[in-house]
Amino acid sequence: MLTRLEVAYLATLRVVLLIAATIALLVTVGAAVTALPALVEMVGIAGHSPTRGGTLREFIESNRITDVEASKEDATEPVEKYPLPDDVAEASKAFARYDSRNGGVQLEQSKWDDIFRSLLTEKIPFSQQADYGADLLRLSRQLERSKGRPLSDERLFQLLDYHLTSFISNAQAQSSANSAGLASSMSKLVLAGGAFLIFVLVLFSFLFVKIERNLRPQQVSAEPLDWSE
Repeated sequence: MLTRLEVAYLATLRVVLLIAATIALLVTVGAAVTALPALVEMVGIAGHSPTRGGTLREFIESNRITDVEASKEDATEPVEKYPLPDDVAEASKAFARYDSRNGGVQLEQSKWDDIFRSLLTEKIPFSQQADYGADLLRLSRQLERSKGRPLSDERLFQLLDYHLTSFISNAQAQSSANSAGLASSMSKLVLAGGAFLIFVLVLFSFLFVKIERNLRPQQVSAEPLDWSE
C-alpha cells in the first residue's frame, strides 16, 4: 500500500515539476526577448534613432515670433576657427546662398560659419552634434527648395532658433525614453534570471528524486533455491 502511494505521489510530483519547469522556461525566454531590443540599441549594435528638430513647414505653420533676435553683433562674436563638420559646413553654405539670393544682409560665408560654430560650441553636446549636423543639412535643403515668400534675416535666425529648440527638446525626450526603456529591460532581465534559476532548481529537484529512486536497494523476491542440480 505504501509503495503504491509513493509511486502515485512521485508521479504527481513529476508532473508538477515538469509544469513548473515549463512555466519558468517560458518566462525566461519571454522576458529575455522583450528586454533584448533596448539592450541591443544601448550597445550600438542596431544603431539609434536620429534626433530630429523642427522642419521648415512646422516653423512656417507655427507663425512663431520671438522677442529675442540674433543680432549681427551676436552672430559675429569671435569664436575659435576650427573646421566645421561636413554636414554643418554644407548647411552653412546653403544658408549663405539663400540669404544672398533673397536680398538679405549677405553675410560673408565665414560669418555664417561662425554662427554655426557658436551653436555647436555653446548649445549642442558633442554626442549629439552628428545628429544635429545631419538634421541641419536637411533643414537647409528644405529652405533651398521652398517656393514661398523668402524669409528675412530675422526670420532666418528665428528658424535656426526654432530648429535648435525643438532639436534639444526632442533629444531630451528621446534620452528619457531610452533611460526608461533601459530600466524596464533591466527589470525584465532580472525576472528572466530569477525564472531561469527556478527552472534549474526544478530540474535538479527532478534529478534528485530520480537518483534517489535508482539508488534504493532493490527488493529481491525470496525464491527457494533448487539444490537438485
